[in-house]
Amino acid sequence: VREALIDIGVDRIDHGNRALEDAALVQRIVSDGLTLTVCPLSNLKLCVVDDLSQHPLRRILAAGLRATVNSDDPAYFGGYVNTNFVAVADALNLLGAVNMSYLVVMHNQQFKGIFCEHDFCRNVAMRGWDPNVCTVQDTMTKDLPFVTPEDTIENCVRMFNAHHIFYIPVFDQYRFEGVITRGDVLRAMLRNGSVIFDDTTAKVNPERYGAIG
Repeated sequence: VREALIDIGVDRIDHGNRALEDAALVQRIVSDGLTLTVCPLSNLKLCVVDDLSQHPLRRILAAGLRATVNSDDPAYFGGYVNTNFVAVADALNLLGAVNMSYLVVMHNQQFKGIFCEHDFCRNVAMRGWDPNVCTVQDTMTKDLPFVTPEDTIENCVRMFNAHHIFYIPVFDQYRFEGVITRGDVLRAMLRNGSVIFDDTTAKVNPERYGAIG
C-alpha cells in the first residue's frame, strides 16, 4: 500500500486492509483524502478473515479513513454491492458500531446521496420491502442541497427547515468533504446559545463519515 501511494501516486486503494498495520500510513491516507474500496465477501472467500464479524471495516472507519463497500467479482465471491453491504453491516452492527445514523453513498469517487435509518424505515420497513432484494439506490436520499465549509450554521438551519432533511453534504470547490447533521447544529447551538445566529463567522465543521459505493 505504501509503495502504491508514494511511488505511483494512486488516487484510490483497492482493499487496503493491511494499511491499518502502519499508523503513519493511515494518517497519510487520511490527509490525502484517499478511499479504500473494501470488498467484505471477497475477503471472506479468500480467507483474509475467518468470519465477517472479524472484518476490519469497523476499525477502518474508526481510524478516520474513507471506505466504500464493493462487490469485487460477484460471480466468484458471491454477491453484488447490496449483498456485501447487508452482510457486513449485519456482521459488524455497522451503524451502531461507529456511532452513525447514516452512511454516505459514493460511486466512482462521486457523492451520490445518503442512506440513513430514516430511509430504511420509510422505504423498506414501512413498505414491506425485502432488504435482501432492494438496493441502496432504491432507498437512499438523493438530490440533496449542499453547503460549503464557509457557510454559516444559521444557513444550515434554514436549509434543514426548508427542505425537511436531516443531513446536508459539505463540498469545498466540488470536492466532497463530509456531512453536517441536525445533531451537529443542535450541539453548536447548545455550546454557543442564541449568539450563534448573530455570528456570521460560525462555519460548518463536517464530521467524519463512512461510505458505500
